[in-house]
Amino acid sequence: MKVRAGDRGMIPFAAVIIIMIGLAAFAPNVAPYTPDHQELAKRFLPPLTPGHSLGTDHLGRDILTRLVFGTRISLSVGTIAVLISVLIGTVLGVLSGYYGGMFDDIVNWFVNVQLAFPFILLAISVIAVLGPSLVNMIIVLAIGGWPAYVRVVRSKVFVLKEVEYVEAVKAIGAGDARIMLRHIFPNVAAPLIVLTSFEFAKMVIAEAALSFLGLGPGGLDYSSWGLMLAEGKNYLAVAWWVATIPGLAIMTAVLSINIVGDWLRDRLDPKLQT
Repeated sequence: MKVRAGDRGMIPFAAVIIIMIGLAAFAPNVAPYTPDHQELAKRFLPPLTPGHSLGTDHLGRDILTRLVFGTRISLSVGTIAVLISVLIGTVLGVLSGYYGGMFDDIVNWFVNVQLAFPFILLAISVIAVLGPSLVNMIIVLAIGGWPAYVRVVRSKVFVLKEVEYVEAVKAIGAGDARIMLRHIFPNVAAPLIVLTSFEFAKMVIAEAALSFLGLGPGGLDYSSWGLMLAEGKNYLAVAWWVATIPGLAIMTAVLSINIVGDWLRDRLDPKLQT
């Protein structure tokens, strides 16, 4: 694969993602404290304080520690929610595009209803009934994410099922399952990977938004970037770093994921190859 100038420009953003994965995987070993460790005598210590390189919050908790554990929350919730969305959306999209007819109409009806329903209202309704927890947050994000995959996959399958090599495979007696798995799905994988990268960035923002609104599990040991923002917004005048640092973390993570996703689109789309 030919190396282009754009590839080198993507390296710092890919490095950010790798660092995030490392922090999430080894959070207890990297973080200097536990997320619920409090020292009220050390409230609102500014960044670069010895022992607290990113400062402390209103309860004397170390912001670096909470940021590291927040990385674990954001990545784990985003990853699981995206995987569930991909599975549901891809299966329904392939079946809908391949068979069409009444099944396609039913799937499209559910997609349109889902897209017409405000996500925040859906999240509040589900979590109000089931209670705030990470599992329920993942369920909400997965419910909100699957329609995008259905639409992308369905549109590709509509085209692919009419191409010559698929017609040839049908002519020699291949079953529908074999055609979908061996001859259609591999050609849907590239746009699916690109879409997944962008949807993952959306999941990170959505998780932070739900935590900011108080729809996360809560508790002193729960460390989320969105919750850190919510707690820090009340102290911007006296301790700007409490909210600013997690805000910068969210911005950096989402920007890096989107840029890498854009690079994947350029590399996986043959129409953009030069």
